Amino acid sequence: GLPDQGDAAAQWFESKGYRSTGSLQDLLRQYRSDEPIHMPVLKDAVIRVLREDERGRLESFMREHFPGRWEYSTRQYWEEGGSGREFVIMERGDRLIGFCRINDAASPLLTQNIYWSPLFKEELGGVGPLGIDNAYRGLGYGAAIVQAGIAMLRSRGIDNIVIDATPIAAFYENMGYRLWRTYAMYSKLL
Repeated sequence: GLPDQGDAAAQWFESKGYRSTGSLQDLLRQYRSDEPIHMPVLKDAVIRVLREDERGRLESFMREHFPGRWEYSTRQYWEEGGSGREFVIMERGDRLIGFCRINDAASPLLTQNIYWSPLFKEELGGVGPLGIDNAYRGLGYGAAIVQAGIAMLRSRGIDNIVIDATPIAAFYENMGYRLWRTYAMYSKLL
């Protein structure tokens, strides 16, 4: 993706046969340290941080529901010394139905949503990706697991949180996040 302020760069890529395929946004929210932390409570699901001994369970969930990039990045996370603290999970009964990745300075891998850390005096946290099993979508679980991830980062003392590279900015704007950066996506068949 090209930062949105670069018309000359866009023209150059287009002259080389690249075509615009849409845009992605980064969003930011800077909480006041005295703002209350709200952890969602659901009557039919539990949200918590993944335990290290649940690695296989999470990897199976990713393989079944989110194969490809997210499955790969989850395996990479464990290979780099992950302990589970970066994954918020949602369960109904004994069934894992969703996840949300959260990142901070203690995360074993520097991920996209905290690449901007050097721009902030205080620590930066990141939320995403997230995913809910198709069978449980449309029940508000996506918003709940994101709100839980935010609450967990805030409970770690993090007041600056970025949501990166999302095509659904309005979803996060409903939680008080504001557009921060926009990227034009380009592609070309080789």
